Amino acid sequence: MLTSYWSISVPESVSSANGGLDRLGRLGKSLAASFGWQPAQATVFVLTGVPPLISSVRAIVPPVKVRHEAALDWSRRIVLDVDPAARSQEVVEAFESARTMPEQR
Repeated sequence: MLTSYWSISVPESVSSANGGLDRLGRLGKSLAASFGWQPAQATVFVLTGVPPLISSVRAIVPPVKVRHEAALDWSRRIVLDVDPAARSQEVVEAFESARTMPEQR
């Protein structure tokens, strides 16, 4: 029988449904949703006070399946998330980089 060292080493008050770790996880998810961070980034922020580095321009190329799970090049779109303070050259570079990215399947 396998023994879970987690359950031995972490007090029940910390790991229970309303314990400290659970509250930290919920707070991390809430901050992530509010600020566009990853939950792990938000959790590190709560623990350290150091905000995550966020790029001023993000390019996303979501996969598009048109029919029978077949991806078609003409259906690809590039989504840019741009901070208004970003330099125009940063936007151009992000777009160019996204255009040359291989399709993510």
